[in-house]
Amino acid sequence: MLEHMKNFLLVPTLTLFSLLGAGCAFQPQQLPSTPQTQPPTQSPETPKPVEKTDTPKPQISAPIWKTFSDKTLGYSLDYPVLDADKTWSPSSGILDVSDFPKLSHIKREVTVKAIPSTTAITCSENDQIKNPLGTVFCYDTQTEGAAGSSYRTDNYRTMVNGTLITLTMVTKYVNDPRIIEGCETMGDTDPLWETTCRPFDEKKDREILDGILKSIGPSAVSDAISLITAEIKKKKPEVYEITVSFPQIDKGDATIAAAFNAAVRNPLEKEVNTFISDATQAEKDKAIGPGIWSYSMDAFATYQSPRIINSFLSGSVYTGGAHPNAIYQNVILDRVTKKTLHVSDLFVDAKKGLAFLSTISRKMLATKEAMNMSDNDWLNTGTEPKDQNFSQTHLTETGLTILFPAYQVAAYAAGPQEIQIPWKDLQGLIKTEYFPTVK
Repeated sequence: MLEHMKNFLLVPTLTLFSLLGAGCAFQPQQLPSTPQTQPPTQSPETPKPVEKTDTPKPQISAPIWKTFSDKTLGYSLDYPVLDADKTWSPSSGILDVSDFPKLSHIKREVTVKAIPSTTAITCSENDQIKNPLGTVFCYDTQTEGAAGSSYRTDNYRTMVNGTLITLTMVTKYVNDPRIIEGCETMGDTDPLWETTCRPFDEKKDREILDGILKSIGPSAVSDAISLITAEIKKKKPEVYEITVSFPQIDKGDATIAAAFNAAVRNPLEKEVNTFISDATQAEKDKAIGPGIWSYSMDAFATYQSPRIINSFLSGSVYTGGAHPNAIYQNVILDRVTKKTLHVSDLFVDAKKGLAFLSTISRKMLATKEAMNMSDNDWLNTGTEPKDQNFSQTHLTETGLTILFPAYQVAAYAAGPQEIQIPWKDLQGLIKTEYFPTVK
């Protein structure tokens, strides 16, 4: 790839021979010779000025730029139209940009495809370009010919908010030798040469595509959502009592609401039903007491970003014994894929991300006084780089909060341990789609 590909929006200039196009078959015509009668000699007259006729000039159309924003996939781009009333979207198909500028021998068409993807795209540094918004594209081009025409295909691929975007421009031009010969005869001083014969010009013919590429970047995902508090309350006197409060979406994108509500409610209902079954069996076995069994969850925190909704719940369960035990639920939902995430899914490299959490957790926990009720083996085991050890990691406005339940890194008497990692320390580690815009 040429060095100028490192600068944004430059592509190799095509050769004159391959880009000369249709409509150029202009040949000077030789009129047939006919005998002329010598006119009688007359007195010379003052010559009249020759009237000039207007010569066709290139049609240079000024584009009207509009913005397309996909709130589901989380990206936006600008596109050109001739008519202010016209709109376009990638799902509507081909965007014809041949009017910018309009030439009879060159046709340009743009298509954009966008799909959710978790697979990173890679290419060599020489095949990358970066737009002013920081969006990095992988670039490639192919040229093929058929039936007197050539087709150049320019492909640009990038990831924005977990969406794979592929932008393709196909340029069609004629390479018929008869056309080329006519254009050579015409010469580039003829006004018609610009609209019918001139070869590909990387500044003129790529300007409209450059305008689209410059605009591709992230946008807000979906409209704001509204949360309400739902409850599960059940009681059997002298046996058990259940009180659970949890968040549910009541307004906003219906598909996101369905995914989030199910991810939070369904596991809670399953745990409650299991608890009731166990309590009922304990009652039959006369194993209830002292004190009735209880299951409660009433403290929760939620975090929202353009790409993520995170619900973190905490509570306690008592089934007899010396003390109740803490229980937690942590749901991190991707608003685009509608899938729940492990903490490792937040990182560009999952393995390196868990290793980072493991190292920083050990360092920060070691300074806590509660670690007097622990030892190195206990601490190291509870902070091994595994998703299960960091399952209670939740997102906040200031960074990641990691909670280690009682017994995980220290004795029960030490209580649960918590550390916070600010967003600035996670720059470059967290995927761009999950990293907050301003922190």
